[in-house]
Amino acid sequence: MYEERAFYSTGLYWPEKSGKILSLNKFFNLWTAEQMKSCLNFKKLNMQNIKKIFIIQLFFNIFLSFPLLADRIFITTVHPAAAILSEITGSRSRVERLIPPGISPHTYEARPSDMVKIKRSKGIFYISAEMDGWAAMDKSIKSFEMISFLPENQRLSLVHGHSHGKNHSSGNEDPHFWTDPLSVKAVLPGLTEALCSRDREGCSVYTVNAGNFAKKLTELDQKIKYSLRASEGKKFILYHPSFRYYFKRYGLIEAGTLEPVAGGEPSARHIGNIISTVKTKNVSAILQEPQFSSSMAKLVAGETGIPVITIDPTGGVSGRITYEELLMFNTQAFSRAPR
Repeated sequence: MYEERAFYSTGLYWPEKSGKILSLNKFFNLWTAEQMKSCLNFKKLNMQNIKKIFIIQLFFNIFLSFPLLADRIFITTVHPAAAILSEITGSRSRVERLIPPGISPHTYEARPSDMVKIKRSKGIFYISAEMDGWAAMDKSIKSFEMISFLPENQRLSLVHGHSHGKNHSSGNEDPHFWTDPLSVKAVLPGLTEALCSRDREGCSVYTVNAGNFAKKLTELDQKIKYSLRASEGKKFILYHPSFRYYFKRYGLIEAGTLEPVAGGEPSARHIGNIISTVKTKNVSAILQEPQFSSSMAKLVAGETGIPVITIDPTGGVSGRITYEELLMFNTQAFSRAPR
């Protein structure tokens, strides 16, 4: 016996099994049967009604053939975090990022719409309290600090005198671990466990995907080493100290940074010191990031004659979507810099 309930907003006749919640598939099959029965009872089973019922049933069958991801959305702040997490989630869950490409996470101001996205998700993955800790301000939302999954003995300290500005807490850890593929490999167990804690049924999928990604990261590390085989010892001036994990791994040298404080303009004295360093330390190039103004880099280049090369720590644009694409884009930039 079915309890009959009409939803007048749609004008459709919806059956429910009394006292039970039906699966969507069974629900729509029963709905189709009831529609046919209703048409027969009222002698309205003509081709037009049959076509209408068939089209609606076909739509629902197509809809049900896709995984329902609405309750499996994970949010990240920056694109590298999304690229890493997507390798683990695969098609099991959807990963969305908050900060658009071309905007520095160090100066980004969270919007009310960001908080809405975070609230409707299964959890928010952010890099560190120093960089984007605002994402974890709402304690009612499950949040995961990605750098906390990196073993402490592998974390680098911030450059002396460098600050992450007013939006960030006063920690002393360099948050840019994602620039080193082996550091990313080291956080995979923690990330996988975090995902499993929010989606137990998908844990086997996440575990397999993480294992596959770990192998890809090992191969990527070897690929980068080969690409930089003639670049070890090159010295660079960075706009922002965002590649220290990468430099330590692959033997490159940071001779200085144009930006002493994240989001702040360097003083004339600081620029003078950078120009002096370039002239006396055999610096290969000035590294400019698309998230920041290039005026200071061009000024130093004009005074010293060394090239300005674009690197990108966050990506998210064509050719820098996947994690490997992002790392190889920067590797190619470092490898083509003159000695």
